[in-house]
Order: sequence, then structure tokens, then C-alpha cells
Amino acid sequence: VPCECSAWASSQAAARWRAVGRMAAAGDADRDAQAAALGAVEVFKNGGGQIWYCGRVVGVGGKDALSVAFDGDVWPKADFPFSQVRKPPKLKGEDLDEFDPKIGDEVELRITATEHAPAGWAAAIVKKIKHDFYYVARSSGPSARESGEAIVERDMLRPITSASSLVSPALQQDTYKLPSGLHAWMSTSDAQGCFRHIEEQANLTFIQVQRDSLKLFGDPKAILRAQKLLEVHVKHQVRIQDFQDKREKGLRALETKRNRIEGTGYKHSVELKVGPAYIPRIIGKGGEAIRALQDKYDVNVRIVDSDDAEAERVVRIFGNSTESIEAARAEVEFVEESLEVEPEMYSWVLGRGGKTIRSFKDTCGLIYATLDRDSHHLLLCGTRLAVQEAVAMFETHIMYYPVFHQMDEEMGQILDQLEDYGDYNARWEWGWVRDEEREEYGSGSGGGEKGARREAKGSKGKGRPTSSGKGQGDAKSEARDAGRGGGKEGSKEARAGAGVG
Repeated sequence: VPCECSAWASSQAAARWRAVGRMAAAGDADRDAQAAALGAVEVFKNGGGQIWYCGRVVGVGGKDALSVAFDGDVWPKADFPFSQVRKPPKLKGEDLDEFDPKIGDEVELRITATEHAPAGWAAAIVKKIKHDFYYVARSSGPSARESGEAIVERDMLRPITSASSLVSPALQQDTYKLPSGLHAWMSTSDAQGCFRHIEEQANLTFIQVQRDSLKLFGDPKAILRAQKLLEVHVKHQVRIQDFQDKREKGLRALETKRNRIEGTGYKHSVELKVGPAYIPRIIGKGGEAIRALQDKYDVNVRIVDSDDAEAERVVRIFGNSTESIEAARAEVEFVEESLEVEPEMYSWVLGRGGKTIRSFKDTCGLIYATLDRDSHHLLLCGTRLAVQEAVAMFETHIMYYPVFHQMDEEMGQILDQLEDYGDYNARWEWGWVRDEEREEYGSGSGGGEKGARREAKGSKGKGRPTSSGKGQGDAKSEARDAGRGGGKEGSKEARAGAGVG
């Protein structure tokens, strides 16, 4: 059919290009609409009763304040001190499904927006339940007349929010420059979905979109994680833009051809167990690593001696704040976590010659990252913080698989049709190359992970601290992960993607 390529491209592929933005936005459907906005916050207004109103941060106001705007400009933009601003709770669909308030429970009641005030949430007590309706009474405000009763369904209630107000000393900002080729994309709904995904995953206070860059506001750890996630998004979005440009060029060329032919004295402490193999990593050469850790978080780290060289060692961390202790713990507690990976995504996760898996491992500072083909899982080992960052990066990377798979199929159709019209050099002139390994899977795949995982021998279970083990590293295992092959399935894939991979 002469117009088959164009029609197919407009009805199917276009949806795939916008998939990532929608995937990030899909989780927002489980929460209130205002919580889905970029920079979403809840503010407590003096004189406004015991209500936290829904708004969004649009900038930094005066000293120790944030500038907040409201939907429909029902209230003018105003500055609120950090003590009166909090982030909305992160409630997923399953959290709301398990939410089953009982009589006497304290909950939060949804206050609908009016022409005089934006939507918000107020503390209330469940007084009675009848059928699917809840009789609730709002907690008293500054005056008796601000109390009220309501009969609502469960979707107008949510668990009491445990989140505290924002802390101004922790707020820092940094600017992330975007490539010139993505400036137009920044204003699209796809970009807003990606930015919301990053804001939530990195736990940023908010992201401010500027003409050619993003301004990131949050604590240093959140900003660093956001930058890492942005690198993943930008890498893929640049390639998608490149694909779109080449697609348009290909379609124009196809149309031309068709026309020519036919168309850490401390207040707090924590104790944990660490496998003996990781103790040298914690101490470092001459004690450099452990001293640096203590100075960095103002904590004291003690490693208890053990008569059994093979037994787990007790590590105690002492400090004056739970925040500093937890931060130090994240750098000495080693865990292993796994991500399920479908067989067809193996090469996408590994990258060409293992480039992608090595890059993410080095960027996050993992001990190892290996693909276990027998269990169809990607195994990640390192400090808890490093593993959390790696999981976020791999999940973001995997989100793009269907997009690039669709791109390969479409470009293949375009190139096939160009060849049908005599343009046999199109594949080489446009050089559409995928950043992944074209593998052939033979018998015994998955057996090469033993060397890479030797250091975490004995650990089982997703997200658990690893136990003792003996091992050296993982570079060779990653290389095996990236280079294993030999079966017919891979050959068939290579033939099907000739000129694309």
C-alpha cells in the first residue's frame, strides 16, 4: 500500500515517542490532581483555619521563604516561610487501596476548591461509618465556627500526613543546562512528565523550568540524584530527537521517491552488621575512608572486633542527629537488590560491549552490577545509597526500551521501502545505530555471574544487607554479561535489525 508507512507512523509510532512522559505522569493518577503539578506543595496560611492548601512552588521568595501560586489564581502568588510549606504525601494506588479508616481514626479530609479559596486538606475524626459513607468532623480551628462536619466517600479522605515542613538551611539550588536541541521539548507535556518523575524520584523541593536550563532546588543529595537522572533522560531524549529528524528526512525522501516512481557524648546511635569482605572498603587505605566518612557527617564509626574472621562484623554509628547517622549508614551498609528484566531487554540493559551496565555501575559506585539470565534479574550490589541510585537509573533507562524498539521497527520499514525504490545506500548514509549489544543467546547463559558476585556470597533477597563473602571485583563478569552469545535467536535478531543495530 503506497501510504502504509506514513499512516502507520502517525497512528502508532507517535504514541510511542510520548510514552516516557506519560509513564512518569501515570503514577500521578493514583494521587490528587494538584499533587501531580511540577513543584506541588501544601501550604498553611495564617488565618486560614487548620487547612493545608494545595499550591505549587514557582520560585524562591524573601529570606527563608518560597513563592507559591495557586490553581486558577484564586489567590494571588504569595511568599510562605518554609515552616508553613510541606510536600504532599507520596501515595500510590496500593496505599489508597489499603487505606481503611475506622471510627475514631484521625484522617485528612479533602476541602474542595471554591471561587474564594483553593483546594486543601484538613485534619478530621471519623465519627460514624454507614455503608460506603463516612461521617467526619473537622478538628477545631482558631474559632468554633471553623469546625465542621461532612458526609463523604472514602476517596475524599487520606491517611494523616506525617511529612514535616520544609527546612530552609537544607535548600540549595543548582542549574542544569540542557542541549540546544531539547529547548523546544522542555515546554511539552512529555518534558513536564519527565521533570515530575525526576522531582519525585530525587525528592527535590521543586524544579524551575527556564528558557534553556532547569533550576534544581533541594538538599545536596537530592540535587545530585536529580542530575544523574537528568543525564539518563537527556541522553535518550537527544537520540529520540535525532530519530525524529531522521524520520522526517526519511519520510520526505520516501515521498520524493514515490513521486518519482509512484510515492554519625552522641545523642543517637545505630548498629548494623556488615560482611567481612566489605570492612576494608569501609576503613580504606590507612583509615582514610572511615575518617572521611566521620568528618563528612560529624559521626563516630566503630567496627567491633570478632574472633571469627568469616563472621559478620558489627558496625556502630554514633551521632547527634538521626539524619547524619542515616546518611553515614547509607555509605557503609551494603545491600543487594534485583530488578526483573525481560529476556528481550538484555541487550538494552547491557549496552554495546557492556557499556551501559558498566557506566551505571561506575556512576553510582556499585561493587557489581550483573545480569543473571537464569533468573531473569539484574543484580545490583553496593552501599544502600548507591543501590538506590542505581535502581532509579536502571528503571529510567528501561522505561525507554519500548520507545527505541518502536523506533528501530519504523526506521527499518522506512529503509526497506527506500531500498525497494533503489536507494541501497540509505542504511549507511544515515547510520541509525542502537546503543546496545546485538547478542546471540546460547546454552548455559547466566553462569558467568559467579565471579562478579563472589564478594556478596550468601546474600539472598531483594534489598537485604549482604552477608560475608570472598571476592575480587566484577569487571570480568560484566564483560561476560555484555559479550555472551552463540544461538540462533540472536542471529535472527541481527538479521531482522540489519542496518539498525
